Amino acid sequence: MWRQPEGVKISQAVDASVEKFHLDNLIYEGFRGQIDTTSSQIVEFYTLVDGNRKKDKPLQGLYDISIKDMMSKEVVIGQIDFHLEKASDEISDQMTQKNDAKQALMTYVQNADLSQFPDGKYGIGFDLTTESGTYYTSVSDYFFFFVKDSHFISIDKDYHY
Repeated sequence: MWRQPEGVKISQAVDASVEKFHLDNLIYEGFRGQIDTTSSQIVEFYTLVDGNRKKDKPLQGLYDISIKDMMSKEVVIGQIDFHLEKASDEISDQMTQKNDAKQALMTYVQNADLSQFPDGKYGIGFDLTTESGTYYTSVSDYFFFFVKDSHFISIDKDYHY
């Protein structure tokens, strides 16, 4: 789905916007999309995919499905990933660093140029590596935000799939 021309264009636009934002110790890992199987519109999505597969369309039937349309219906969720480098091994310091990083991301999405972002729901957050090299990832370090008509709408801290 993201290999079709529309998906490549969306990914490049999001990458260009996100890469302008600089955060201490947060490294941009990339943009991807995910299917939200809990969406109320998921039946429509699977109907399109099944129809395309019967017609032998490329990418297992995903090629010509409009990503922008599916994002606006919150069937496809844009995912923006960061990596927090060298988080403290001390739990109290690590919690402060994680809270600071998450707050910085919230500030970013509220003030970012979202003119190239299609309408829809986006997940954003980070995984981390500690000073000693331990890797962690937690849904508590992610949140959703919503875009409509190229503008930030709201944040939903209840990140889940």
